[in-house]
Amino acid sequence: MSGLARRSGRAARHFTTIADDSGPIGSLDKPSLNDDGFVAFLAFFDEGGEATLLGNGGALHTVATTDGPIGFFGFGGPSLNGVREVAFTASPDESFDQALFLWHDRVVHRVIGPGDALAGSVVTNVVSCREALNDQRQIAFQAQLEDGRAVIVRARPDGWARPEKTRGAGARSSTVGLSNSTERMPARSAAGGVQAGQAGS
Repeated sequence: MSGLARRSGRAARHFTTIADDSGPIGSLDKPSLNDDGFVAFLAFFDEGGEATLLGNGGALHTVATTDGPIGFFGFGGPSLNGVREVAFTASPDESFDQALFLWHDRVVHRVIGPGDALAGSVVTNVVSCREALNDQRQIAFQAQLEDGRAVIVRARPDGWARPEKTRGAGARSSTVGLSNSTERMPARSAAGGVQAGQAGS
């Protein structure tokens, strides 16, 4: 029974290898799993550079790499939702200040980051985590502001969100929309099974 591991007194277990470090990938970190069995994770390459990748046991798909305007990825790791969209933080340059990005429809969109207006001030840094993105395309994050405050915010990309459930009377909420500009990040070479594109079923 290939792929199954049996132990005395325990149910059979099936293990699927999503990626390993035997090829161009030198190390792996911070996996995020959705209900369809897809995993988004950080990869660090032997020849230098980083990538956020997506896979379910077949070919890996590139979400974003440091081959372009991204300097490095955030420490929180990527967040993957049920419709195979990925949110992540990354530095747009060599500084440690992070911006928030969303991979939607095979394109990386900048959501918010240093220099953007928020809550009556200006963002200086953004922090997020692997649980940040839900299936409504809402993203939770923490932002540090120029005036010294830290705020917890829920972002909803304008025009993309699915219908939300009706809230109770008196409930209020704020949303942060994406900028109209989008950036298509360059993809790493397909060598070693890493390729650009949308993950298949």
